[in-house]
Amino acid sequence: MTQIEDMLRATLAETPTASTTTDPLTALDRRVRRARRRLALGAGVAAAAIAAAVVVPLAVLANDQPSRVVVGDDQSPSPTPSPSGVAERADVWLTNGAHGVATNDARGHSFVVTEHGNGATRLLVELGPDGSELQHWTVPESALFVAQREGAVWIWGGGDGAFPTPIVTAVDVQSGTTASVELDQYGAVTDLAITEGGSAWAVVADHVLQLRAVDGKVTVVAVIPLTGAQRIVSTVNGHLWVQADTQLIELVPTGAAGAEQGVTVHWAGTLFAAAPEGERLWVENDSRQIALLDPLALSDGAGRASTDQVLDLPAPASVIAPDGIGGLFVAFLGGGLAYYDPQAVRSDGPPAARLARATVDVETMATTLDGGVILQDYGGVAEHWLPSA
Repeated sequence: MTQIEDMLRATLAETPTASTTTDPLTALDRRVRRARRRLALGAGVAAAAIAAAVVVPLAVLANDQPSRVVVGDDQSPSPTPSPSGVAERADVWLTNGAHGVATNDARGHSFVVTEHGNGATRLLVELGPDGSELQHWTVPESALFVAQREGAVWIWGGGDGAFPTPIVTAVDVQSGTTASVELDQYGAVTDLAITEGGSAWAVVADHVLQLRAVDGKVTVVAVIPLTGAQRIVSTVNGHLWVQADTQLIELVPTGAAGAEQGVTVHWAGTLFAAAPEGERLWVENDSRQIALLDPLALSDGAGRASTDQVLDLPAPASVIAPDGIGGLFVAFLGGGLAYYDPQAVRSDGPPAARLARATVDVETMATTLDGGVILQDYGGVAEHWLPSA
């Protein structure tokens, strides 16, 4: 038995299962999907989670003297706001084994990786604003996650017990060209971001890889060592921020290949998403609290998060998707999804609308142009939710 198989068995054993009357095979598939995602994230994420549990509020060094910046009140447990809105239902768009979703298309289109045939391959499906299938492309059977920008779609997966070879695939939506690269020497991709011009920046063990798709071929054009690298986001300014152990590290792309390392600040909580403006980041500040962080302000000693945009949550956040106008979709560990409109974000909640915990358990999600969100749950279903509907 391999080490990966041992990890997979251990992960399945420790993943809780609720008492249910549903199909036991469906429940098993859900647990396997959770286990694969957790294994793909690797030991680095586990280390960050331990660090976050020990000390999540920020500690910074100013003039070589230790100081502590507290976002919100850390002297008492985070309050649990009473959710407003009603428990609603989302519209089911796809039930064929959805694995990841992405938007950011000016046409309002979404992209979903789904099961295909006997499982030897998967499909990248392009959906219109109403959820109808427009076109699709065949991608490797290991494909799990997808990101899209400016007509360039990047899909990744593998490097775990089910699919040992990590593969990243690029799809040109306009030409229909697809190309893949195997990353055996680097290991599984734990996160990926796209910058203007179509470069993909993939996080692997202790490195960030810059990938480009040119003439039907995907090439690794730069390898940037970053010990403990786990997550990556791209800001509206084209900069990258990497969560590496208990640090947030800025990378500034230099052109066709490579990036310069910019600001580094200490932060032990999870990096969730870039805000729609500047270099601000949505980060975990406590187990049930997120905050809008300005890492550039922290780096020059001014250092504090935007305390007018600290959001207390009813449960720990798992995925966050800013809506571009100051609101947030927040999915919770263990199930449930809430929409915080701009006023709720400014005033620390409660949410304007929500989906109940028993209704949906989000694995990936992204906003849509109609003010909603497309999400993929651990059961392999792709759904669209419009809070105002």
